[in-house]
Amino acid sequence: MMNLKDLSLSELEQWCAERGHARYRARQLWRWLYQAQERVPARMTNLPERLRQQLEDETYVDAVWVDKVFTDRNTASLKAVLRLCDGVGIEAAALLYRFGYTACLSSQAGCRMACVFCASGQSWERNLSSGEIVDQVLRLADVAERPMSRVVLMGVGEPLDNYAQVVKALRQLHQPQGVNMGYRHMTVSTCGLVPQMHWLADEGMAVNLAISLHAVDDEVRKALLPVAARRHSLVEIAEAARNYSERTGRQITFEYALIDRINDSDESAQRLAEYTRAVKGHVNLIGLNPVEGCELMATPRAGQVRFLQKLRREGISATMRRSLGVSINAACGQLRRG
Repeated sequence: MMNLKDLSLSELEQWCAERGHARYRARQLWRWLYQAQERVPARMTNLPERLRQQLEDETYVDAVWVDKVFTDRNTASLKAVLRLCDGVGIEAAALLYRFGYTACLSSQAGCRMACVFCASGQSWERNLSSGEIVDQVLRLADVAERPMSRVVLMGVGEPLDNYAQVVKALRQLHQPQGVNMGYRHMTVSTCGLVPQMHWLADEGMAVNLAISLHAVDDEVRKALLPVAARRHSLVEIAEAARNYSERTGRQITFEYALIDRINDSDESAQRLAEYTRAVKGHVNLIGLNPVEGCELMATPRAGQVRFLQKLRREGISATMRRSLGVSINAACGQLRRG
């Protein structure tokens, strides 16, 4: 059995043609899947009966299923524990902002980067398919009872470590006859996989790129992000970031989790300002969120404010991210393999 959502529109057209149907039937089916969000082929009434039967016999529509839903009553944000067809579990979140819900998606079941303050790096199972990534958006819309306004690939996994399927999923979400989400409403996060950052710059998608920096010293980064920091230096990451910004016209965002007595000194702020200025990026500060098994502590609130003010005095575009979903372990770094 084949998951329909693993197919691009052109692949779906080919699938229909191989079974003796006109290619336009794929566009009709695509609208059923992504606009009507119909999950039963028999109810796709403008498709021929033979095609509906072939869909029933050869394919399945859902790529992920909702096991549990948790609600943060303070912010109305949601976390969904999702089950994949092989029984593997992942988590995704719908975070409520003033403009609507942002879908925080997982790209892998677990993560191979082993960042010390991130729950997703505590285990590894496998990559997700494009359909499993896309279907998270639809399932989150179901549980939130509202469409998702934006997508961020900041959930479980390192998106650029699953490059091909992530890029395919972004294109599927962008398809005008489906979800029809603009690339500027999509953000890909990475802890700094340099070759893939260069590849992404050439895709012609101009999605937002967020780099999990967390330190401006290579040795400190190796302690916090051991896999990524040993592969690529800060100099290499800056070069790839500049290239991405120049090729796409998008400003790079540097994610920086403030950790008490690790990366929150005035000297760290000064070095971060110099690093960011060279790339003309934006800094998104994050108060480190609690993760079971991690003994690191967040910088106290006063220190976070001081760090932010230091960056702004240096002329750096910087904000402090509002943590949503902390009470349900759905905030930055808290999502994990289910």
